[in-house]
Amino acid sequence: MLDGMKITNEIDDEIRSLRETFLTRSVSHLDEVDEMLGEKISRPEELDLEFIRRRVHDFKGRGAIFGVVLVSEIARHAEDYLRTVDQLDKEGLLGLRAY
Repeated sequence: MLDGMKITNEIDDEIRSLRETFLTRSVSHLDEVDEMLGEKISRPEELDLEFIRRRVHDFKGRGAIFGVVLVSEIARHAEDYLRTVDQLDKEGLLGLRAY
């Protein structure tokens, strides 16, 4: 019984550690995406839309995995929006940054 509790505690610790890593990396990834969007406002045709789509998809999935529902839901809405466009203009970039 004690071995089972020890394993459960180790798993809980590992999940906490992975969640913290997710949150730390998410801040860095959000900053990266926001910076890219900001830089491309005057040149939206240069935006790597596929990179943005992948990042948003990652946020959606990892947010769900680690129980960060708000991140996952916001990313889901952004992903739905990105599915509707082939290219973003200045207004579209500003809208995407709002997510």
